[in-house]
Amino acid sequence: MNATPTIDSPQGKRLIGILAAGGGEARFVGGCVRDVLIGRPYKDVDISTTLFPEDTLRVLKNAHIRVIPTGLAHGTVTAVVDGVSFEITTLREDVACDGRHAEVAFTDSWQADAARRDFTINAMNMDAEGAIHDYFGGRTDLRKKIVRFVGSPVLRIQEDYLRILRLFRFHAYYGGGEILPEQLQACAACAEGIRQLSGERIQMEMLKLLSAPTPLYALSAMVQTGVLSRVLPGMEGNIYLNGLEALINLPHHSNALVRLASILRGASEQTVEGIANYWRLSGEDKKHLLRVTFPECEVNGALDEHGQRHAFRLLGKAVFLDVALLAWAEEGQGAAESFEAMLELGQSWNPPKLPIRGVDLLRLGVKEGKEIGRLLKIAEDYWEANHYTPARAELLALVEAARL
Repeated sequence: MNATPTIDSPQGKRLIGILAAGGGEARFVGGCVRDVLIGRPYKDVDISTTLFPEDTLRVLKNAHIRVIPTGLAHGTVTAVVDGVSFEITTLREDVACDGRHAEVAFTDSWQADAARRDFTINAMNMDAEGAIHDYFGGRTDLRKKIVRFVGSPVLRIQEDYLRILRLFRFHAYYGGGEILPEQLQACAACAEGIRQLSGERIQMEMLKLLSAPTPLYALSAMVQTGVLSRVLPGMEGNIYLNGLEALINLPHHSNALVRLASILRGASEQTVEGIANYWRLSGEDKKHLLRVTFPECEVNGALDEHGQRHAFRLLGKAVFLDVALLAWAEEGQGAAESFEAMLELGQSWNPPKLPIRGVDLLRLGVKEGKEIGRLLKIAEDYWEANHYTPARAELLALVEAARL
């Protein structure tokens, strides 16, 4: 496993020095620069260079650096130094865009490369000495917590309609106060272009947005601009965020899928399944979303411990915990004590397994089919009612007595 790269790591500075010695200039670019300026953790360190891709490969190989041509047609290679990976990309400028993909040409202009990026806070770069190169006021916007498109918002969006969703997502993480009116107007005017995006790209942005500590303002702005209804087909005019607000205000963390479920609580099962398919959720995530939105049993603050344990066993730990959070958000803080106990149970209890199975009933001569299910249900209800203490022999005797 590769180590996590950092801007101030000797490996990154060494790469920049090697590229400079090879006749090109190189700088750190993008999100890592933004996050360093505000002291926020980051995962990736990207480097741009004036060298063309083939020259980058040659220079690094001559310096005995392991290099992988991960995206050579787009000017990108991956260099691995002492187990640390860095993406290195030749400076580019857009030649043509169709709303999803861009045709690019290589350039030696740092400003031209910065001009093709989405937001001013993502368009800064930093040299090896730590000097910031900021062509569009990104540092000021970062300080003021403003997320602003580079140049014309409409033109920026028309280059890639995913940037509409990215505006709201970045505002949720880096913004403060209201989104600038001209940015919202551009999103509203271009919202129909979202239909050009793949479900996977929508899923990626929306799950990141829903995972933000405070996504409510961004989501509300998406409702007002007509953007959220475009990514939640079937929910037009039926999107309410009150449940999500209550969920977020609980003293417990909620994940992106349960937050999505809170928005979809009033929808039909067909609509929720359609959204899951549209977003191309994995089979596991789709199943979880449906089970949380439409649980097999009711969970509420009035459940006694027996009822809670029954729900836990029926739903499973992950679904039970999420359904409990949704129920708490709906019932309000008056039920806090009950739900705190329920969540504690959900985190600490390891439910036992019923001591008998269908194969045991077959050995007793019970025929396959509905009768096995009926008898197992009788045994399980008795076992639960007696606090999971009846042993295998007692349950088999119960089954024998209950046979038709």
